[in-house]
Amino acid sequence: YKYLCETLEKLISIFEEEKKWVEHESFFWRNQWLDLGKSLTDTVSASEWSILCERLNLPFKKSLISSYYKGYSEEKGIEEKGLTIEHAAELLNELKEKIQESHQSPSPADEEEDQYDSHPLHDLWNILMESDPVPPVKYENSSDELELQVNVEEESISTIAFLSFIRSEQKQFSTSLEETQNLVRILNSQKTLANDKNDDDTQLHSEDRLSKSRFLAYLASDANDIVDSSIRDDMDYPLTDYWINTSHDSYLAKLPNSFRSFKDGIDYEKYGTVEYQGFLQALHRGARCLELDVYDGLFYSPVVARTKPSTVSDNHSICFTQALGSIRSFLYQHPDSFPIILCLETHCSASNQGKMAKAIIDVFEAEGLLYRPPEGILSDGSLNPMPSPEDLQGKVIIKNKRPNIIRQGGTVMNDDFDEENNLLMEEHEEEDYMNTNKEDEDQIEEEHGIVIRFDADGAIRSKSEGGVKQSPSELFVVAQEEALEAQRDFSQAKEKEQKLNEDLEIAEMVAHSAIEESDSTAEQIKAKVQQQTPTKVDDEGNIIERVSTSFDTSDLTESERDRDEGLEVQEFFGNSVGYAKADHCEADASVKSAARLVSQALARLREAKKRVDDAKAGVEVSHRLERVKEYQAEKAANEARQNRQAADAARGRVETVKQLLRSSKDSAASAGTVVVTAMTEAKISEQRASETESRASRALSTAEKERARADKETKKEELLESEAALLHEKCVEASKEAKTTRSRMEKCISMLDRVNEQIKLIERSSQFQKELKEQKEGRRAVISTNSSPIRGSNFVVKHAGKLQESDACTKLIKEAAVANQSAESRRKRAAASFEEKAHMWKMQSEIASQARKQADRSSHHAEELAELAEEEREAASLRHIAREKAQMSVSSKDNYQSSIQAQLVEASRASEEAASIALESRIRAEKLEREAELAKDHSKVIQHVKNMDKLKDEAEASYHEALDKQKEAATKAEKAKRLLDTSSEVFTNAKRDAAQEQDSVSTRREREQNAVQAYKKFLFMEKKAALAASQAEMAEQKAAEKKSAEKRAYEYKFKMDRRGPLVPELAKLTFFHSTRYNTWEHSHTIPNSHIHSISEPRVYGMLETDEDVQRESFSEFTKNHLCRTFPSWRMVHENEQANYDPVIMHSLGCQLVSMNFNSSDEHLLLNDGRFRANGSCGYVLKPPHLHGESFMNRPEQWRFKILCGSYLPKGENTMLKKSLAVGVGALPSISPFVRVAVHEGKLNAETVVHETKSVSKNGLAPTWNDREDEFDVKVQQSSIALLSFTVWDEETDDFIAGAAVPMNCLRQGYRSISLFDSLHSRIGPYASASIVVKAQKL
Repeated sequence: YKYLCETLEKLISIFEEEKKWVEHESFFWRNQWLDLGKSLTDTVSASEWSILCERLNLPFKKSLISSYYKGYSEEKGIEEKGLTIEHAAELLNELKEKIQESHQSPSPADEEEDQYDSHPLHDLWNILMESDPVPPVKYENSSDELELQVNVEEESISTIAFLSFIRSEQKQFSTSLEETQNLVRILNSQKTLANDKNDDDTQLHSEDRLSKSRFLAYLASDANDIVDSSIRDDMDYPLTDYWINTSHDSYLAKLPNSFRSFKDGIDYEKYGTVEYQGFLQALHRGARCLELDVYDGLFYSPVVARTKPSTVSDNHSICFTQALGSIRSFLYQHPDSFPIILCLETHCSASNQGKMAKAIIDVFEAEGLLYRPPEGILSDGSLNPMPSPEDLQGKVIIKNKRPNIIRQGGTVMNDDFDEENNLLMEEHEEEDYMNTNKEDEDQIEEEHGIVIRFDADGAIRSKSEGGVKQSPSELFVVAQEEALEAQRDFSQAKEKEQKLNEDLEIAEMVAHSAIEESDSTAEQIKAKVQQQTPTKVDDEGNIIERVSTSFDTSDLTESERDRDEGLEVQEFFGNSVGYAKADHCEADASVKSAARLVSQALARLREAKKRVDDAKAGVEVSHRLERVKEYQAEKAANEARQNRQAADAARGRVETVKQLLRSSKDSAASAGTVVVTAMTEAKISEQRASETESRASRALSTAEKERARADKETKKEELLESEAALLHEKCVEASKEAKTTRSRMEKCISMLDRVNEQIKLIERSSQFQKELKEQKEGRRAVISTNSSPIRGSNFVVKHAGKLQESDACTKLIKEAAVANQSAESRRKRAAASFEEKAHMWKMQSEIASQARKQADRSSHHAEELAELAEEEREAASLRHIAREKAQMSVSSKDNYQSSIQAQLVEASRASEEAASIALESRIRAEKLEREAELAKDHSKVIQHVKNMDKLKDEAEASYHEALDKQKEAATKAEKAKRLLDTSSEVFTNAKRDAAQEQDSVSTRREREQNAVQAYKKFLFMEKKAALAASQAEMAEQKAAEKKSAEKRAYEYKFKMDRRGPLVPELAKLTFFHSTRYNTWEHSHTIPNSHIHSISEPRVYGMLETDEDVQRESFSEFTKNHLCRTFPSWRMVHENEQANYDPVIMHSLGCQLVSMNFNSSDEHLLLNDGRFRANGSCGYVLKPPHLHGESFMNRPEQWRFKILCGSYLPKGENTMLKKSLAVGVGALPSISPFVRVAVHEGKLNAETVVHETKSVSKNGLAPTWNDREDEFDVKVQQSSIALLSFTVWDEETDDFIAGAAVPMNCLRQGYRSISLFDSLHSRIGPYASASIVVKAQKL
């Protein structure tokens, strides 16, 4: 399998290397042909052509498409044959030209004539043509010389013009002329399907000119992509300095697709389907961090699943080892991959954890693919510095739980599983978690003993060996009951305190009224009271000694006593009135107090009713707990039953293996005879094979000699042939030379004849005779007068010139004759030599032919003998193989016997393990059964309900008693008022009668005595109320202590419920330890190998509280630690969004932003865009300010213009509906528009910055190029920002394709944006889909 993967990888690399020599359009047409179910040599009919045009979204009606097909077929003469793939490409190119170059609507059938804008790329081409400094030329060979002619047949630009375009428009200033020539050579060398009219010229000038079609194809190709793929990050930084492409729940088959508009029929049950291919798909998509939720399988092995398997199902879980194997196969194919992080959520038992560790070691470490953490990280959890991706290339890193002390039987706190950590906690839950002690409970028990109860300070432990260890739930129930009892005592003490305070208020009012009526001040009254014996009160608030209220007259003088006796009537009535007033005041205060008591009794009654309702709700909760315990007990019993059956099956397998061992021993005895027989036959066959090989060797030696002789004669033949060919060439050259000299001589003779004829014509002319005569006379006159000679006339001069030409021609003829004679002589000699050499060549050819035939016969004889020897040798080999097989049979039987013995050992071990598991499950089932029986006992909660009912009855009785007292107090107040009125009237009369005898001193003393008595009563009530307040305070303190103990018990239960076993074998493989976020202060103190996992809604909630502070905290933490975020499954169900905005998480510095790769939405498109940087390796270096380096943030502004698109397919939703519908006809062409959005990682920010108009019914080659399609984009942090381009169909609002690009990787100029489907792939109809934009950095 490994070799197969390596071979496939090599084939893929060869394909990628050779792909640049094939034009992209060729792959496009191959895909279209295969989609039609055609082989590349098949043709398509008119109806199939219409289907193809419908797929390609041509803006033509069906009738017009048929007419174009018919016209093209008639022009090519292929009406009956149909279109080949080359014809289809050529016809489509013609239709594209009709669309792109026409300024009017290409459909004459349309009533409205919509004007098309000029194509922007054609305008660009025209500008390049006009500014090209080198005109196009074509080289032609003529017989006489090499001539240069201007080529006007094909539009092209020179390499110089193309280089100028690259530098001026594309802003690639470092591009050299040599690189441009190489690019032009590659573009011109690409193979195409359509006919190339100037193919020869293109090949001849492959580095000089670039045609229009090649230029336009280059602009829309991946080589001109807007993303600069040459940018690479330094991979020597620590792991914490990189964004790492992370997949969430990679094993799931699929998730909702939010790109699709329909929502009906979404079945969330099927999202639990699991397949191991999901890991490979995520890895090939660029993920370098995968998540595996591991549970106990139904067959005692760890499995990867969404939830714990409850039934045997092939599509809801996969074997853990199988999942690891798929990851290993990827590393076989990509050994240079940067490290892959496996995030394990371990929900399985200790035995299966051991199997997990063994599987990891066998699959990865045996191949050198596992990174084992150093010893330092196992002791203190820190590792400085963190390794880099370069250091861990080709390795697998494990993220799991790791205890503080790795030992057998250790446990860990499983408090950060995604299922429990996927949403914000309630306030009390958050507080409970933050207050939970995270220390290792096993270590604490060893040092301080087991927990027996709780107090306000925490757990009370005992190291007594005889102590019974209670479960956390039992300890919590005890603490809860004690807290409830203490709360009841506090409530009763508080009620008593309130009642005494009310009585104290009444006593204070009476005392205050009495003091006001007396002539003494409050200080004087207090001093008199202090002189008298104080009232004593016991601990229960009862009076144990009262001071006498009678007036002591022993200290009075005789005269005073006589005077008092005379005034006793007045004193009597005065006392009556005072007592009546005091009674009236006391009765009035009693009425007010009774009203307050009624109000308080009513409040207590309502509180008691509420407690009764709470107690009844507790009964219901108890019944629900009973049902849960019964279900758990029943489930445990079924599991125990299954485990018992498995144990029985294991024992049966032990017996079966023993029987196999006995049979293997019986069958091993008969193999020796077969080995001896096979050995003898092999020796005989070996001897015969040796003899035959000796004969074949002699024949081969003879054949080699004959072959050497034949080769020697053949070489002679080839030598003579080459000499004859050379002589033939000389003969041809001599003939050409003779022909040339002969032609030259003939031309000279012809020229001489023409000159002589011209001389004759001049001599016969009268003008020449006249001029000749005048010349002669002139000469005589010159001689006689000795004057200057007369210049000759025109005809005489021409005659003289022609005579000179005649002499020259005669001379040339003589020279040509000599040259002709010499050339003819050389030709004859060459012909003779060639004939002689050709005769020798022919003779030698016959000799060589005979030698070759003889060599062939010898070779044939040698081959026959060799075949015979090979057959004999094969027979010997077969016998050797038979002997080896016999020997192997003996060995295999021995091995089989050893294997059976090993199986017996393993079966025995498995039987023991199954019996142990069965015993454990039975003990657990019995324990749960006991807990279920205990849960059936509702006596405590029922008794609590009864107690609450009793308290309610008491409160109701108190309420009615208070009402009665209120009525009684009102009656007493009425009576006291009547008595006061009567006493006042009697007193007034008595006072009038005894006015003369009344002594003011006695009255004052009586009033003073009344004030003293009232104040004593107030002091008595004050002491009693103070004692009640002290008792209530003590009860409150006790209730608070019991409540705190209950909280400590709950924290202990919370902690123990989330603790689980972790075997040391797995802990030693773990590099990253996952720990739950508590506070940032605590997070900054943890080792740098610890990771936080925070859910998406929780991150949003943290940012909404104080975004600036939280961003700073995230950034500071992620400089030295990894932080993982993940989507909430609840949010998926509520919002039908499988993913969230990754840019926000990346802007916080979070390295592991988990995304559901098995879905498709714009958020996942952004994640794919992020990791297109750095060569799509899955690791991208974070900006300097996010990993601790100084950074100057400079905003950037870009200007974009959407120009055109090509090969835009129909939306997936449309095609899906067509595939599901019955009887659906042709679908209309799409009307695409482009939506552009910028994402900077800001919370609740508007992202859409531009949206183009739609192009009606044209998906093949839509053109925008409006002024409105030019827009500016300004970003604050280009190192974080992403720009997304998505194409939509206006008619159906269906997503067609899209792409996201990182702003810090953009290239300027006319650039192509390769579009991806919803799964971020470019296959099938999406292989050629793209849009062209103009990008300019301002």
